[in-house]
Amino acid sequence: MKFQDYKQESRGMGGDYFRLALGENKVRVLTEPEKIAIHYSQAERRSFLCTGDVCPHCKAKRPSHRIMLYVLDRADGKVKLAELPWSVFTALGELANTSEYAFKDIPPYDIIIMKSGEGLDTTYTVQAGRNESSLTAEQQAELANKKQVKEIIAARRAKELEKAVNDIPHPLAEDDYIG
Repeated sequence: MKFQDYKQESRGMGGDYFRLALGENKVRVLTEPEKIAIHYSQAERRSFLCTGDVCPHCKAKRPSHRIMLYVLDRADGKVKLAELPWSVFTALGELANTSEYAFKDIPPYDIIIMKSGEGLDTTYTVQAGRNESSLTAEQQAELANKKQVKEIIAARRAKELEKAVNDIPHPLAEDDYIG
């Protein structure tokens, strides 16, 4: 893969990624969430998708649970793949069960996620938007052209498993494999 091919390589991977900024983040939830488990490596300053029973990162640290879903970022009007903290999922679940903001599958209104703090001191609060709104035809088409979240998770998990297998030291020398 070459840096010059970033557009081609990104195609089908979900496009833009949504990142929570400090302060107010206004989004419209577009899909039901998928649960994922993530390991964060401070040394490598990156996260790894937990691969389950064969996960090499589970030996060092328990994963944190998050959700992955598509959102409409109201800041730029683009459909983006979001990986959100479990506390945001819990807050949305509480909204789903209230008399004022109840919803069955996906909220029919915008969500305001307030992010404050940094690192382990980060907190999130979630509020429902004041008005219900429909997606435009363009936004619906943009979402329809995205890969399903389950497919993205499966591809990431496969990539992590492949890396884990390739990182296992083999007891035999390369010459031992040649007949």
